[in-house]
Amino acid sequence: DGVTASAVLWEALTLFKAKLSIYLPDRVSEGYGLNKEAIEKIVTSGCRLIITVDNGTRSQEEVIYAKNLGLEVIVTDHHALPDREEFIPDCLFINCTDPRQSYPTKNLAGVGVAFKLVQALLLRSKLDLATQTQIEKRIFDLVAMGTVSDMMPLLGENRILVKQGLVEINKQKRLGVRELIKVIKSKMEKIDAWTLGFQIGPRLNAASRLGDASNALSLLLTTDEAEASMLAQELDQKNASRQEITEKIMSEVEAQIDPEKLPDIIIGRSLIMEEPWNEGVIGLVAGKICEKYYRPTLIITSTGGGFKGFGRSIEEFRLISAIETCREYLDKYG
Repeated sequence: DGVTASAVLWEALTLFKAKLSIYLPDRVSEGYGLNKEAIEKIVTSGCRLIITVDNGTRSQEEVIYAKNLGLEVIVTDHHALPDREEFIPDCLFINCTDPRQSYPTKNLAGVGVAFKLVQALLLRSKLDLATQTQIEKRIFDLVAMGTVSDMMPLLGENRILVKQGLVEINKQKRLGVRELIKVIKSKMEKIDAWTLGFQIGPRLNAASRLGDASNALSLLLTTDEAEASMLAQELDQKNASRQEITEKIMSEVEAQIDPEKLPDIIIGRSLIMEEPWNEGVIGLVAGKICEKYYRPTLIITSTGGGFKGFGRSIEEFRLISAIETCREYLDKYG
C-alpha cells in the first residue's frame, strides 16, 4: 500500500514539476512511519515539506519534531485514529477514517487517500478536463494494486477504483508490471482482483518483508526494460523465500497452541530462541493464526534491543483499543 501510494504521488507531482525525493523507512531498523532519524536526514537533504503516505496518524511527537526543524508536514493515512483527539498530529491531516472529516468513503487504502490528494490538486490546477482525466488514468493501476493488496473491502468507491485500475492494468502499459506478469507465467487471459491479491501483491510486498521496499518501488516506476526484468525476477525469488520463512514460523507458533484449550487471545512468542523470528513476516503469521483459530492474535519476537510485535484481530474485538490501555508500557505502537 505504501509503495503504490509513494508511486502515485511521485508520478502526479512530477507532472506538476515538483522537486521530489522518496524516503522508504527500513521495516526492521526504523519500523513503520515517521521517525526522528529519518526526519534529520530529510532536513539535511534540503527538503522543506514531508508528505506521508499510509502512515503518520500516530506520529504526533515526530510531527512536532519536524516542525521544530522548519519542515512543513502533510499526513495522508487511513489507519485508526488515537482514542483522544489531542494525540492527533498538529498538521494538515488527511485521513479517511477521521470522523471530523466529511468525506463519505471511510475504508480507502493509503493509496486511495494519496489518490484523493492528487485529484484535489488536479481540480485546483489550470489543466483542462481531458488532461486531468489522462493523468488519473495513468495512476489508476497503482491505486488498484494497493487497494487489493492491503485487503480493503471492494465495495463502494473502492470497487470503482479497482475496476478502473484493472482496465489500465490489462493494457499492460506499466513496464514493471508487465515484466512481473511474465515472471509469474500467468496464463490467464485477463488480470483480475485475485491476480492482484495473490500473485502481484505478495511479490511487491516481499521486497520490504525481507529487505527494503526500494526494489518494489523501482519496479513500478522504471522505464528501462532490462532493469524491469531484473527487478521482477528478484522480487519473485524473494517471495518464494518469504513463503518458506512464513511456513516455518507458522509451525513454531502452532506448537505453542493447544487447540483444545484456546485462550481468549493467542500470543505467539519468539523471545528466547536462538534465532528470533523474522519481523518482516510475523504480521502475516498473525493474520493466518487469527483466521485459522478465530482469536485476536499477537506475534512477538525479540529484536536484540527489545521486542516487537504485530497483531491481527477478529471483527468482534478492537485490538488497537486494547493496546491503547497499555500505552504506558510501550515505546511505540499503532
